Amino acid sequence: MQEIYQDEFWKNLKKWSESISPCTILEIGGGTGDGSTTAFFDAITMGSTVYSVEARLERFEELSKKPVKALFGCSVSADDYLSKNAVKDFYKLQPTKLNDTKLKVVLGWLEEELTVVTKIPNNVVAGIQAEFVFIDGSPFTGEKEFAQTVTINPKVKIVALDDIDDIKNYRNYFVLKNSPQWELLWEDWNLRNGAAIFRKK
Repeated sequence: MQEIYQDEFWKNLKKWSESISPCTILEIGGGTGDGSTTAFFDAITMGSTVYSVEARLERFEELSKKPVKALFGCSVSADDYLSKNAVKDFYKLQPTKLNDTKLKVVLGWLEEELTVVTKIPNNVVAGIQAEFVFIDGSPFTGEKEFAQTVTINPKVKIVALDDIDDIKNYRNYFVLKNSPQWELLWEDWNLRNGAAIFRKK
């Protein structure tokens, strides 16, 4: 797993989180806290609170040592995962960098994650209304996370998406891109699987 660290996306996460600090920041997919999470450390010194979600226990244990409110579990519920058929349809109908991996392998990831998710806390971000939302969790929950943390959140001001050229955030990117309520601040489709940051107008 390649960490988001000291690249252009990291620099923009840092810049735009600080631009609205002090605020509440929600990071879905914190990992060990050594990558993208570090982009928010200066915002924390400015009074911001960072909630960071991680579903893998060994990563969460490292994340919990960082100056964030680490949350162990899945941001949504097991029932919110994309179905196998939905993943197949996306793979066949929407060419993205996901197609660099064989469909059988992708479906194996889905099956593995569902096995894990049924054994850990679910819906751990329920009730958190963040001004800055960063979605970089499971490839198969990005759309549901977007619905629960952006669509119904009146406080959100900035949304950052990783893996926009992938099943995780492809559709979320175009929801924001095509909305007159949102302004594109930064994007790079060639950085790993693409990333973008939007601001509400």
